[in-house]
Amino acid sequence: MHSKVHYLEAEGKLPEGKISAVEVRVSLSGAKIGKLSQWTLGWSTDSVTVIFDCRDVIEGISDPTVIISAGDKHAEVKDLNCSGGWNSLAVEWDGAKARILAGADKLSPVMDVAGLSRPQSGNLTVTSTSGTLKINDFIAETDDHDLQTLMTDADLESLTVLTYLDSTESLSGRMGGSYQLGLLPTAEGFDLVYLGGARVNSNAWMPGMKKGSLTSRGFQNHYILTWIDATGRPLPGEHYATYDSAEGLLTLNFPALKSIIRLAR
Repeated sequence: MHSKVHYLEAEGKLPEGKISAVEVRVSLSGAKIGKLSQWTLGWSTDSVTVIFDCRDVIEGISDPTVIISAGDKHAEVKDLNCSGGWNSLAVEWDGAKARILAGADKLSPVMDVAGLSRPQSGNLTVTSTSGTLKINDFIAETDDHDLQTLMTDADLESLTVLTYLDSTESLSGRMGGSYQLGLLPTAEGFDLVYLGGARVNSNAWMPGMKKGSLTSRGFQNHYILTWIDATGRPLPGEHYATYDSAEGLLTLNFPALKSIIRLAR
């Protein structure tokens, strides 16, 4: 799969190239009982809307109905946060067919829609007629990069497995998922092997791909970090890591992004 991920600025200006997918992560202030609220991801020719229907909700007994609408199709979804938390919505194109995905913690397929047009130029927009709307990730993908070159021949069953624990991620950190990584010993330290958890560009990442490396700094447990971002490219700048094998704790430090991510065995 060939793709490049573009993190858009607030105005949502689309990059040049053939758009293969768009994605946003949005928080809309809690839906109110007795009300209908919604937010819409739109571009010049089409849109997808997330609807929170609380008109028949009985507090403490029933939950809101959440509907995603695109073109002439509608589907109910169950794993979205209706209380002001973060939700992700993505559209991926394959020929004339578009796949809608959504979720609070991870993207899951919702429905396929024939004839939903690709964004060609201009801007992506996220709008709402109700509540307070906040936007975290604002992403477009174009078809021009091959992540298959990152595939390793690592024996995944023999790796030390580390799972995302927490982070102090700022907006500029733009974390691509709650990663699960494998540690592969090398002469200089470790390679970080992707095992799962990608959210941004998730269809392009497969277990066994290289996600980064740790190179010893000459001090026990301290490493120079090379990190491969969701696009498959090394993240610019100087980054550092500590790994305590006794505690099973890996800490990834991205000073320029003001972001620290921890994974644990």
